[in-house]
Amino acid sequence: MEQGIAYVQERLAEIAVTGALHIRAAQADASGVSLTLPLAPNTNDKGTAFAGSLYSVAVLAGWACLDLLLAAQGLRASIVAHETTVRYLAPVTADVTARAGAPAGADFARVLKALQRARPARVAVSVSVLQHETVAVEFIGQYALLPA
Repeated sequence: MEQGIAYVQERLAEIAVTGALHIRAAQADASGVSLTLPLAPNTNDKGTAFAGSLYSVAVLAGWACLDLLLAAQGLRASIVAHETTVRYLAPVTADVTARAGAPAGADFARVLKALQRARPARVAVSVSVLQHETVAVEFIGQYALLPA
């Protein structure tokens, strides 16, 4: 869905850190969002990916997924991560892709209902940061969505 990728990339451009980290949208549709993070501009003193960059691409993938799903419903909301859990499973020595899956149907339906009633909502998004198709980072973000 090329239009989804263009939408996500345009929204990411509004967030300064995405340019500095060279984050790009790779996939964006109803199933979720994938963002790429190149290793070269995100290395630490050990030659591996900086943990802060990995965290940033994960939290942004979750945010972008929710933003895209809301836009598809004609809705906007202020989306903020309010609680996160991250597990770094392996050193990252190559470019990575952060894949955020769409929240479960019932969870997202609850979010839509709340926002349509101009009420805040919360929902979890799981993100896997993959290096050569192997999970290097597991991330779960609890996002608060506030009616725009």
